[in-house]
Amino acid sequence: MSHTHDLSLEGQVIAVTTDRGHHFSKPPRDQIVLLEGHGV
Repeated sequence: MSHTHDLSLEGQVIAVTTDRGHHFSKPPRDQIVLLEGHGV
């Protein structure tokens, strides 16, 4: 038996933060680059 799932989601990004180190606090960014297979 084949099941089809609708995985479409709606959302809103309100903030993006990044840091090259593994720190608790990260500075906000205007933009980020997503790389398929690699992440952010």
